Amino acid sequence: MRQMETAPQLTASGLTGDYRLLADFNDVVLAGHPTRYGVQFATWERVRERTGLNAGNFYGPPGGVDSYTAAKLCVR
Repeated sequence: MRQMETAPQLTASGLTGDYRLLADFNDVVLAGHPTRYGVQFATWERVRERTGLNAGNFYGPPGGVDSYTAAKLCVR
């Protein structure tokens, strides 16, 4: 949760809500979105000269730590 609190806001064309940038590698981003049930993780591919996002996958929060582990595998 400390990393979520200090992570910068993810900004992209058409993205709404509180998504925090946790990792950005090879035009794939890992973001966290706080919910009342925990953190939902998402991965997206950056498009349009890094101003937009495409092909998102969402993980959790019901999966807990397993959701974070699965989301990180998409960023590699």
